[in-house]
Amino acid sequence: MKKLAILLIGVMLVFVSCKKNLDQPDITSFPEDNVWSVGQILDSLANGAFTFNQDSQKNAIVKGYVIADETGGNIYRTFYLRGEDGKCIAVYRKGSSEGGSDDFNVKTGDHIGYKLYGSIISEYSKLPQIQVQEHDVNKLIVIYERGCDDKVRPISTTIEDINAGKHLCDLVKISDAQFEPYEGLTYAEGQNNTNRNLVTCSGEGIIVRTSGYASFAAEPLPEGRGTLTAIASVYNTTWQMLIRNTSDVKMNDVRCGGGGDIMEMPYNQVFTSSFGTYTTFSVVGDQVWTIDYSTAVMKGKVGNTFYENEDWLISSPVHIADVEHAKAVVNYVAQYTGPDKDVTAQISADYEYGDDPTNANWTDLNVTFENSAGWNDFLDKEISLDEYIGQTVTFAIKFVSSTTQSRTIEIKSIAVMEGEAGGGGGGTLTGDGTRENPYTAQDVITMNTQTSDGNKYWVKDYIVGFVDADYVYVFTSAAGDVKTNIILSSNVDPTTADECIPIQLPAGAVRDGLNLADNPGNYKQEVLIYGTLEKYFQVAAVKNVTYAEINGNSYGIEPGGGGTEYFNQTLTSQASFNTFTAYSVAGTQVWHFDSAHANYGAQMSGFENNTSYANEDWFISPEIDLSASSSPALTFEHTRGPAGSINVGVNEGYYTVWVTNNYAEGQNPNDVQWMELTGVVHATTGWAWVSSGRITIPEAFKTATCRIAFKYLSIDGASATWEVRNVIISE
Repeated sequence: MKKLAILLIGVMLVFVSCKKNLDQPDITSFPEDNVWSVGQILDSLANGAFTFNQDSQKNAIVKGYVIADETGGNIYRTFYLRGEDGKCIAVYRKGSSEGGSDDFNVKTGDHIGYKLYGSIISEYSKLPQIQVQEHDVNKLIVIYERGCDDKVRPISTTIEDINAGKHLCDLVKISDAQFEPYEGLTYAEGQNNTNRNLVTCSGEGIIVRTSGYASFAAEPLPEGRGTLTAIASVYNTTWQMLIRNTSDVKMNDVRCGGGGDIMEMPYNQVFTSSFGTYTTFSVVGDQVWTIDYSTAVMKGKVGNTFYENEDWLISSPVHIADVEHAKAVVNYVAQYTGPDKDVTAQISADYEYGDDPTNANWTDLNVTFENSAGWNDFLDKEISLDEYIGQTVTFAIKFVSSTTQSRTIEIKSIAVMEGEAGGGGGGTLTGDGTRENPYTAQDVITMNTQTSDGNKYWVKDYIVGFVDADYVYVFTSAAGDVKTNIILSSNVDPTTADECIPIQLPAGAVRDGLNLADNPGNYKQEVLIYGTLEKYFQVAAVKNVTYAEINGNSYGIEPGGGGTEYFNQTLTSQASFNTFTAYSVAGTQVWHFDSAHANYGAQMSGFENNTSYANEDWFISPEIDLSASSSPALTFEHTRGPAGSINVGVNEGYYTVWVTNNYAEGQNPNDVQWMELTGVVHATTGWAWVSSGRITIPEAFKTATCRIAFKYLSIDGASATWEVRNVIISE
């Protein structure tokens, strides 16, 4: 069941007053003719890092409230800003190795304006931030008011929502939480940055990270249960909490039970840094379940040797009651090949927690855990538990390997919750995803696709609203400043979110033509879109839309131009990226795919750690059979950036496309004869996606072994980022 509310129309006025700090003189106000919201900054960052360096941006400012400052030593060279629009971002000043800067003079509760000109907007290991380049950082800051406590209250939420990315950089509050383990532990060990595991009574878990230089680093962890207020942060794929000081930790209540206590639904265990309320048992073999990569990991291969194993990952008992439908949801990735029935879901009504599972009676739930496309492509396996409603049961994952075969499985979380397995799926589809017979919104709901297969499909249905900043489905044309998504439904007047699918609108022509903020007339109109089927806002959806038709108008790049397609890869999923071969001739930077920014496609940059390096890197397609083609042509979308590097290497041929008939997998491409494909249209604006134009494949390459390649060059001291997606060869 989707945990998304429907917006009810209503207005509430809240009057809040802040306190002037009369001991400090007011700072001269900045001009306010170019005020950016934090939301606008984050939307712009979706297209890659950029710098406020245009003449038109000299007066650009952002306004908001400081929700965390440097006091306490745990938040280093940074303060966190909650914009007046409610969106949040980190503001980071340079350290001594970067030239140094003054300390920020802002405090939590300050209402400030920050001058953006000269700052870099980027992500540091997925954390969005404003990088201050000025040494005298405080000349960029106006403090309008102080003591605005009502504006900096924490958002009460759940660890599940934090792990879903709903509150990044915001101040949040978690209830019914405790540290596990806690005995004899301090917040940090010595002067080392230290992770401690926070778990809730419902079994959710997340890391609390503390600097060894925090003023409270040596204080013992609290023994009880209660609330924790902290900044929701992320490091690559690891979600974590940063507390400001120990007054944010109020844990004086009696601890909730550990593993083995009867759990109530929803029961969700995240394996970020411990097994939490789950237990493990090794029946056969020396290999065991471990916590690694913020997941529960099991494999039967060490080095080049396979071993026989039987190992169980077992829940606490859970009472399934007061619901019409119940399901287990296992979020996992798996790779390689194991013996038959190597990973199974099991359930028992008589298992004793901590005992040998072979002493209990178990029922195989008869589901298949397919391999994922890659290590970043997590799948959701939904398993019906309707048969067990009214019972107290134990859920388990059983893993086996042999002396000749073993898979590796990584489980991020297991939830036992209300809902029908498959999202109510199993119904008949009305479309097949082609242009002639597109899927409907109900088809997408029925299929419940969570991870893109690398292909794009046609979907057609009614635009009925949008998803707002609070993840609420809003059924109106009044979208305010929401331009990044719309929602479709097969019912032109839906009443619940369960009837709808969200549609991601990437920056560019599709967003400009479809979003309701700029195009309210699109409300309740049928639209035909072309994109990937995958999870968005935690439900089945359409993303990476590159073409759309509505009311006789078209937006974006029409795939294939209507002719026969011989090759089509979006490069917006790990599976699609892996169909190509990345070969580095020179330099340590390589072509790569970033699952957190899948719509960027294949990425290559010679820039790393604020330095440009010399590189030669090729991105080579698989063999493409053009032997039966008539007039094949290549099209693709690409972009470069940042804006300050948009002209780097264009005239020198740093971004070129080539074709060959005789490349063998693994060869150095310089040992093969290639022909350059000329006439590629390049962007002239930083991070602007453009079509390459139709590039004719020469007659000599209309063979069964044709390959195309993207060749990237950079030099020491000068580089740009090149991103490529939606590579198509068609008539």
